[in-house]
Amino acid sequence: MSDMPASALLGMLVPKLPYLLKTAFLNAFSMSPNSSKWDLKTELIIALLRSELSKVPPPTITEQQNNTTKIPEVKGPMWVSKVTMSAPPEDDIRQKLLQAIDDMKTGNEQYTIPSLNPVEGEWHGHRADAAKDTPEPAGLSEADKYARMMKEAGSDAVVLYFHGGAYYLMDAASQRPFTARYAQMLPGGGGRTFAVRYRLAPQHAFPAALLDALVAYLSLLYPPPGAYHAPVPAERIVLAGDSAGGNLALVLMQTLLQWRRSGASSSLMWHGKEVDVPLPGAMTLASPWTDLTRSLPSQSANQRYDYLPGAEWRGSVYPPCPAWPVDPPRAHLYAEASMLLHPLGSPG
Repeated sequence: MSDMPASALLGMLVPKLPYLLKTAFLNAFSMSPNSSKWDLKTELIIALLRSELSKVPPPTITEQQNNTTKIPEVKGPMWVSKVTMSAPPEDDIRQKLLQAIDDMKTGNEQYTIPSLNPVEGEWHGHRADAAKDTPEPAGLSEADKYARMMKEAGSDAVVLYFHGGAYYLMDAASQRPFTARYAQMLPGGGGRTFAVRYRLAPQHAFPAALLDALVAYLSLLYPPPGAYHAPVPAERIVLAGDSAGGNLALVLMQTLLQWRRSGASSSLMWHGKEVDVPLPGAMTLASPWTDLTRSLPSQSANQRYDYLPGAEWRGSVYPPCPAWPVDPPRAHLYAEASMLLHPLGSPG
């Protein structure tokens, strides 16, 4: 909320003042269900988030996407270099993904076959000489920004990052302050993060995001034409993500493992060359969304501590808009209902 205009912030808070005052009173006198575990600040933040996310009726999917995918200006102690990784002319990577999905089925799961597209993303790194509100240098090309970023990186390690947002919200730019910090934390003097702008649901259902993740991973290993970076050894790549992005990192790893488990060759044709597909060096996840069905016992047991709406909050409650419902209709924003229990849908 730090970048929200004061007028917009007031407009959001004023109607909720009675609710927030009641929440503060109950916490102060240890009368709220969570007052023994939460301080006043936590209680108020969670209450505010819950009230925003549980509006009836909720904003349309289109409105939510427009509000959460805005690209902020670049400022502060970070380098940002935007790039598009070109898709290979060969279809091997898509066909191997579809084969892995089919091999891991347990029944008659259905899914939409995605197109093989170029994948946009952003390189993020720490900029040491910049204060909190310092704008990015003017007149630099994206390649120049990448070169400046690499001059400050002491390590060749890369965090391949997938943002959260329930697979239909947010953007690669949404968490720049965090991803730039993650790059700085890499051992050896800091490195860089590649944040992937994967395709969002409901316009692009499973497995479009997973295919984009695979293209991004292969692009790190074997840079396509137009890329700024040198090849990154697999052992220097860290898969990372939060929430739905944690799910995407997990199912990317599951796909790579399935290619090896199947006994088939893990190599594929990539921009005119046959290349091997090794496993990454590490993976780190923040609150990964591992159960798309939201049916595990922990869902109800911990609901009192969660700011997200409960499992009964379904996509069918969203008002109609250009993005939803889709045609033909489906029960879940991200995937066909039959795919929700598939290991590449719910890896937990």
